Amino acid sequence: MSILRTAALTVASGLVLLLTLSPLPASAHDEMIEATPSQGSALGPDDPPFAAFRFSGEIFPEAAFISVVDPSGADVSVGDPTVAGDTVSREFAADAPGTYTASYRVTSSDGHPIEGSVNFTYNGPAAGEPSPDTAEDQGTDVTPADPENESDRDYTTVVIIVVATAVLVVGTAVAISMLRRRRR
Repeated sequence: MSILRTAALTVASGLVLLLTLSPLPASAHDEMIEATPSQGSALGPDDPPFAAFRFSGEIFPEAAFISVVDPSGADVSVGDPTVAGDTVSREFAADAPGTYTASYRVTSSDGHPIEGSVNFTYNGPAAGEPSPDTAEDQGTDVTPADPENESDRDYTTVVIIVVATAVLVVGTAVAISMLRRRRR
């Protein structure tokens, strides 16, 4: 076998070994695994007014969107969506009893868009009607996700693969160049 064929076989074997031993992300796409409020649930005036969706992988904060619409189709979302790792949340202002829809559109950790919605019922008073518990402090412990606790993405595996591939490409180019010089 020629030296060039041996070098090419060595590089190809190295690439196959690198790809085989590299921890690659799973091929399954991320998905929504939990919604608050959940599909078909009923909220009252004492329940915290926010929608949250948790996914099977981390969410890109720049591409996260939640919208909550009331029974008339008006958007009652308040503020911007908040992303913390695998959860995206957003407050809303429920102002009339009826069926609300919380919709999400996010880009998951594997780069694929995910979208969907849940319907829930608000059984509270209409806007302008006083709630029986208006004067009381609700003191609930449930709050939307905190962006300060957002975890950093771990790109170590990607960096290792890119560096190893670059080393293999440069090594192959050097080996071929050296072989060509020897033949002259």
